[in-house]
Amino acid sequence: MPGNRTRALVVGAGKIGTAVATLLASAPDYDVTVLDRSEPALRTAESLGVRTVQGDTADGALLGRLAASNDMRSEERRVGKEF
Repeated sequence: MPGNRTRALVVGAGKIGTAVATLLASAPDYDVTVLDRSEPALRTAESLGVRTVQGDTADGALLGRLAASNDMRSEERRVGKEF
């Protein structure tokens, strides 16, 4: 039932974020939204059948709106240099 599904926000569509989104999307009890600034990464996420939002994690207002409309959040953090 759609009303009983947990709304999950995955922040970052890199390797880890995509793995988390894949796992959640494969379960029938999650509605998944993925946030990333990269169009190619979001296209990959869209192929999983999840909702995508293009934006920067530095945009506090956007993060606040998305967090408020979801029940849980997973955040991918980049450490060190980006490759």
